[in-house]
Amino acid sequence: MTNFVQQYRDTNQSSWPTLNGTAGSLIALLDAILVNGGTTQSVTGITESGTTYTATIGSDATLLSGTYITISGGSPAGVNVTAPITVVSPTSFTFQGPGSLGTITGTILYKRASLGWTKPYTGTNLAAFLPQSVSGMPQFYLRIDETGGTAGGQKECAVRGYETMTDVSNGTGLFPTAAQDTNGLCWRKSTTADSTARGWNLFGDGSTFYLVMNSDNSGTL
Repeated sequence: MTNFVQQYRDTNQSSWPTLNGTAGSLIALLDAILVNGGTTQSVTGITESGTTYTATIGSDATLLSGTYITISGGSPAGVNVTAPITVVSPTSFTFQGPGSLGTITGTILYKRASLGWTKPYTGTNLAAFLPQSVSGMPQFYLRIDETGGTAGGQKECAVRGYETMTDVSNGTGLFPTAAQDTNGLCWRKSTTADSTARGWNLFGDGSTFYLVMNSDNSGTL
């Protein structure tokens, strides 16, 4: 998959899963951003002019030029791409494709593109994410533990990296090691263990991401 840098946040361009102080909320959010992409929305139609395609959609004032979207359900299949868009209006955007496709038909959908990671191992409120194979970057596993086993319970989660993994709880080359930290590093999701939504902001690509969680909703990210 093409590697690209994107910003995602709780207030923009999709109905992302809610981050809060309950089990599995962070895993659901990372699953959407890293693996599956945003909520699918309908495309009314797509027209072609050379290699430029114009998509007509229902009004969406949150779309920004430079946002990567994934088109699916179109025919011919060449129109189904992951590409950055240029916003023309709240009801249309353009993107680049292969050209010479002719009339575009089908039940066409668009969504915010994911960063192309995979989730090879899962468990109850456990997940191991694997980045893309990007030249010059290590491809290590990221394990997220939202079972509530740390001192903060569901207000935080335990995070650890692995060089290799055989299932969601076993692998080699873990960091930090168990001797360094029994549970791994702690990421604070919320100041309260409840369903109060918390803000967040994520910058990432196919190999790395930076996530800021506004655990007490103080200020704007």
